Amino acid sequence: MRSLFLGFGRGLAGLCPGPSVAILPFGGWNGLLFLIAMLAGMVAAPVLRVRIDRLAAG
Repeated sequence: MRSLFLGFGRGLAGLCPGPSVAILPFGGWNGLLFLIAMLAGMVAAPVLRVRIDRLAAG
């Protein structure tokens, strides 16, 4: 399931994590927006995983 979302995000943005960091010095707001969204997803994923596991168990 994780790979599905990773592929979907890469397809929508046209960037993967490495190039999104490399594009930042070139001044594109698209790269910055993608990086912010990627970091937000990285923070939210563990929290959502715990909630989903609790709902499934309970």
